[in-house]
Amino acid sequence: MLRLHASLTDIDRFDIHRSRFPLTQRFSALQQSRLLRYSDVNTGAIEGDLAEAWETPDDESYVLLLRRGVRWWPRHPTEGRAFTAEDVRGNIGRQIGGLDGDGNPDPLFLRKAQFARTRAVDVVDDLTVVLRTDGPVGSYMASVIAGPWSFLQAPEAWEAFGTGLRDGPLDPGLYTGTGAFQMQRLIPEGLAAFGANDGYFRDGRPHLLAIEFAHLPTAAGQEAAYRGGDIDIWSPGDPAAIDAVLADRPDDQVAEQPLGFPIQIGFSYREGPGNPFVDRRLALAVHRALDRHAILGRAYGPHAGLSGPAPWFAAGWSRDAAGLGELAGYRPGLSADENADLHTLAASTPAADGGLTLTVPDLFERSYPGLAAQTAQTLGARLGIPVRPAAARYSRIVEGLGDGSVPLFLGWGAAARDADPTLDLLDSVHSEGPGNWGGFSEPDVDAALDQMAITVDRTERQRLYRETLEPLLLEGPSWVVNVGHGMQRSVHGPDIWLPRFGFGWDGHHFERAWRAS
Repeated sequence: MLRLHASLTDIDRFDIHRSRFPLTQRFSALQQSRLLRYSDVNTGAIEGDLAEAWETPDDESYVLLLRRGVRWWPRHPTEGRAFTAEDVRGNIGRQIGGLDGDGNPDPLFLRKAQFARTRAVDVVDDLTVVLRTDGPVGSYMASVIAGPWSFLQAPEAWEAFGTGLRDGPLDPGLYTGTGAFQMQRLIPEGLAAFGANDGYFRDGRPHLLAIEFAHLPTAAGQEAAYRGGDIDIWSPGDPAAIDAVLADRPDDQVAEQPLGFPIQIGFSYREGPGNPFVDRRLALAVHRALDRHAILGRAYGPHAGLSGPAPWFAAGWSRDAAGLGELAGYRPGLSADENADLHTLAASTPAADGGLTLTVPDLFERSYPGLAAQTAQTLGARLGIPVRPAAARYSRIVEGLGDGSVPLFLGWGAAARDADPTLDLLDSVHSEGPGNWGGFSEPDVDAALDQMAITVDRTERQRLYRETLEPLLLEGPSWVVNVGHGMQRSVHGPDIWLPRFGFGWDGHHFERAWRAS
């Protein structure tokens, strides 16, 4: 058995087609399967899951050869029947339809637009299915076929339980899967227990007989549980917190993985009362004046990396640390000439009269006390204008970015959906993106993203990003700019072996974990 910790209030619904919480996704990764999945999420490398082979004969067709011998769990309503190509058709059809158990449109189908790019699902035979898209879709493989939320569920569950999936969102008895583990118990704010699936289609896996997640939402409770032997792995929010444990238990092992969500600076370019960022030169000044090294050091100590538009760990996409560190805004310090230029630039903008307010989410302020004040002080000194820190609810900040009443923001951004940043950037910085809260619009950026969106070849998308889009976003800037990404450090006993985890979405790797005792 392997015992971990989690905040069990951070699960929303086990119907993964309608879920959006990362912990729910991890629980689904233990129990359910995708057609394809990431072997290394940081590089975007993909391997077979329910499909054992695949090919793309053209830019609009994906032929998937399904794995023989896969069966749903031997319980109602699937009773251990074989997984077939019709299950693929049913799952994609449900995602596109987006209807609840009563047949009404359900806004919780959050990936509906991605799946709707599917023009046809052709079932050739029980073990062969062809997915056809409505034109070339660069992100189709990463978002639909191998996407973090693309787990396949048994259609019988929707038919048998209908509205129960809506009314009993955390009832594990309403679901069936094909994954390495099955949830055996869920005690709200207590325990989530999983047992090995004896009928799992990968021979010899999982190695563990059981996995448990204890509800431990506080760092103090987690540390006490780890030191007391009640959990086997501790993953604190503060990566430096495990150093004291290692001093007492030098044989314990450390595992590291990058955090999928960045710390970001954001600007509102919306016309609003007194919003100084309608003059976009001010955003450029803040971008160059920001002390990214100090922000990451205060939040994560040495366990972090600078990120451009793509996360630093996104292999093949991100600029290397040395190259990024040469750019204005990413270097550790400013020369006297650079500082003077920033003073001159800021003095010529509307901020010269009243200064700026730097707003952070209240949870961010509680997590890193004093970081907002430190950042505001540094910005003020480098710009030569007053910068005041303030805290607000995250929902208020999103609203204020949209109407110009919160012009400047520092805090966490959304977790990356894939090492390939195409889909995230289409959402956040394209002028028509639903996540473009700050009102950024730049025709050259739109054109580069539009081209990436229809480029199916990943290597060619990377070239377009590095040669065209990244320089535009680094020099712009857009309405939101990454500071960097931290590291998640975990500590565990020497009898436990863990596979290498990436920045997220790879909970299926627990099927390879084992312990000697």
